[in-house]
Amino acid sequence: MDCVKDKRQAERGCDSDAPFPYWTDKDGNSRSRCPRRPIFEDLQWFNCIISAYNFYKNGFLPHAGGMTDQAALFPFVMATIDDIMADCDKVERDKATGSGPGDSILGKKPKNG
Repeated sequence: MDCVKDKRQAERGCDSDAPFPYWTDKDGNSRSRCPRRPIFEDLQWFNCIISAYNFYKNGFLPHAGGMTDQAALFPFVMATIDDIMADCDKVERDKATGSGPGDSILGKKPKNG
């Protein structure tokens, strides 16, 4: 979604609240701001999370000990990023092979048979 290209920033809550809620967060709360806004508003925090994820994927944790010695949200955040990465990987695989639900995202016609 390219809000600038589509000229729909106000409708999607890019710079201020949209006129109506248009998405729901994981807790079921209606939101009227762009879901990407927290990334833009605190890029340093986002970069820190992605850096921690990369260390996590390579077997390094932020604090000494195991997973139970980490901050309570750490496993949840890492699992959430893992899920998002798996979804992105699937779309990329579908795109490369020309099959699966990625076709509809890319505007391709489904193959027959």
